[in-house]
Amino acid sequence: MARWEGTVEADIIEARFAFAGRVSAVNKKQGDTVKTWEWMAVLDKKMLQMELDRQLADYERVRADFEQFRTKFPDDSDDLTKYARAEKQAALSASVKDVEIAKSHMDQAVLVSPVAGVILSMQGVTAGLYVTPASAPITIIDTSSLRFVFEIPQSDLEYFTEPKELTITLSGMKKEYKGTTTPPTSGKKGSFPISMKLTETAGLIIGLTGSANKK
Repeated sequence: MARWEGTVEADIIEARFAFAGRVSAVNKKQGDTVKTWEWMAVLDKKMLQMELDRQLADYERVRADFEQFRTKFPDDSDDLTKYARAEKQAALSASVKDVEIAKSHMDQAVLVSPVAGVILSMQGVTAGLYVTPASAPITIIDTSSLRFVFEIPQSDLEYFTEPKELTITLSGMKKEYKGTTTPPTSGKKGSFPISMKLTETAGLIIGLTGSANKK
């Protein structure tokens, strides 16, 4: 029976806040599972809400000004009126964009997980901590990307030109896993990495070692 030694691997995702602020609440801790789009931490929204309220008030003012102008000058056939109307329309459009940006900042104050997985590290993110986009990323193991990776010598390349179904035995685990190989990629001189997509990933963690077996 041929066998190839390998390791369980997965993609590691970093989630960061889009802008700086003070963390007001944390919903997760290291080792917790997380669903896609589930929130993990949130920044203080007090100032963001004030900015949104200001932009909404400004929008109402600009819109009222535009409506008054349309009522006063319904006919914009002359160039001067047409120019003035276009100017007020542009101001209204800009105000709408400002409101959308302020709303977007409110949404981005909530840090959500882009994948379903397990939180590998919170990097010290706690309530009261001031963070920036460059600091305190939350790292997540993307469990949907769990795979078994092993290397083969050049002499085995011909066998793996087509997808192969292999069984996987892991050190310290009684259960056998199964998976299908993907085409080899270029690795270190004389060896070629192969990644196996697994049919089941329950109970697996990154770093487990074992072997892919050809029966």
